[in-house]
Amino acid sequence: LNDKKLDPAYRWPARLPRIVELVKHCDPDIIGIQELQAHQVEEMMEFLVDSYVFYGVGQTDWDQKGEHNGFLLRLERFEVIDKMILSMSDWAYDPSASPGEKFSRTLTVLHLKDVKTGKDVIVGNAHFSFSSLEARQFQAQFVADYFAKLNPQISQVFMGDLNTFP
Repeated sequence: LNDKKLDPAYRWPARLPRIVELVKHCDPDIIGIQELQAHQVEEMMEFLVDSYVFYGVGQTDWDQKGEHNGFLLRLERFEVIDKMILSMSDWAYDPSASPGEKFSRTLTVLHLKDVKTGKDVIVGNAHFSFSSLEARQFQAQFVADYFAKLNPQISQVFMGDLNTFP
């Protein structure tokens, strides 16, 4: 989150300890993350590295630039079978913008095996456009089309910041 314009009480250095405390208290197996910059992921993982791994990339270059959209995943619970990053655009395998959008938005997908139950699950996480209804509609259809092609015998979960407002 680019929070330089926020009151210091709401900026990353003040929020990080509360986020870490909440994650440790709730002890979730998987969390969808949106809007973190690379340094924020690194700083958060310093506190969570014993229990979690982060999967995701910067949306600008599919490496470190731009906001990161991904997952915090408890490795003692899940085995990663496959992982995929897709651009929610007409060119899914390259960083590119959706129609009506100014920059790339990613769909991060993990195919996991739950080591506790032995069952597979596919999870997706995305951050839809804030400023463009056209882009949000395109992104929602992109996600729906992607999940519709998956094996219906495998459980599927989609999460994200969908910016669903008029």
